[in-house]
Amino acid sequence: MLIRISDPNNPNVYGALYSPDPVYYPAIKAGRPFNLLISTVVASDDVENLFDLSPPPSFSGRYMVWGRFDSNTGILVTYLATTIGDRSYPFADFRDFKAAVENGINGNESGSGSVYLNRPNALPINSNWDLSP
Repeated sequence: MLIRISDPNNPNVYGALYSPDPVYYPAIKAGRPFNLLISTVVASDDVENLFDLSPPPSFSGRYMVWGRFDSNTGILVTYLATTIGDRSYPFADFRDFKAAVENGINGNESGSGSVYLNRPNALPINSNWDLSP
C-alpha cells in the first residue's frame, strides 16, 4: 500500500507513506493498528522539508507512522511515533478512507480524499491523498 499526499494547489509537491508489511484490509476495517513508513523515494523533496519531522519524537532510523481506522467516522488517524500505540504526536487524519478499506477488501486497492496534516511543512495542513497498491 502506498498513500500519496499532495498539495491541492500544486500537484508537483507530494510525499508518501507506505506499508512495509502485507496489508490485510479486514484487520484494518476491524480497527487493528498498523505501521507505515514515510517514503524517501516517492517524494518531490526531502521528507523533512515536506513534513514537520522535528523532535519529539526522536528517530534513529526511518520515520514511522502508525495508524488506526475509525469505522464510525471513516477516517484513518495516524501518529508519528517510534512504537505502535504512542498517541503523543498526531501526524495526519485521512478523511474518506472507508472507501479505500472497502476497495482493499474487494481486492481493488484504490481511494482518494482529503487529509488534515498535523505536522505540515511544504505540504499544507489541508492536502489530498490517494491510495495505490
